Amino acid sequence: MTTMKELLEANRRHGEARRPPETTVALRSSMFGLVNSSIQYETLQEGEAMPTFALPNPTGKIIHSGDLLAAGPVVLNLYRDGWCS
Repeated sequence: MTTMKELLEANRRHGEARRPPETTVALRSSMFGLVNSSIQYETLQEGEAMPTFALPNPTGKIIHSGDLLAAGPVVLNLYRDGWCS
């Protein structure tokens, strides 16, 4: 059975093989900058509740988190952009 760590590593290698080396350098530099900024301590931590929100769905209709939660558990998937797998 393949672990999540193995799948993520394979995905990283696949992405690096498909893009120019200078792009990989820029992405790594950006990642290291974020880690060194300690931003992870200013974000939600495991077990913390997410603040309420209202976001457009794929058709543009505004969806409120409270309405979703009233119907049951919610999984939120954020896409950075079309380039992001």
